[in-house]
Amino acid sequence: MTSTTYNQSNSNLLWIFFLLAAAIALFALKYSPHAVENHGNAAWDVRNCINKNGVLDVWKNPLTGRDAVICKIDNGKFGIQIRIGDKEVTSFIKDKMTKIDQVYQYLTNSGYEPIGD
Repeated sequence: MTSTTYNQSNSNLLWIFFLLAAAIALFALKYSPHAVENHGNAAWDVRNCINKNGVLDVWKNPLTGRDAVICKIDNGKFGIQIRIGDKEVTSFIKDKMTKIDQVYQYLTNSGYEPIGD
């Protein structure tokens, strides 16, 4: 009887793990191969920055429906990840922009607007 209970318990844990993994996969950001193909390691740096340091700011382009997610890379530069919903369009670093106002001007020139206040 003990071995039957043990096997049922393991089976239940396996199902719970499977359902949790499936839920995470459904809600996770889907990365685009374009980002790495066109921006190389910078795309990985932006992804890691967002995961490690969090999001600094988010802007939206009302014409395209895309979001620009901004993070500050450890080297003092800024990374931008462009998303549509839960799908990454691209991720890149603006190497010459070392001040957040420069990033905001770039996004304004690209048709983005701040979200919120």
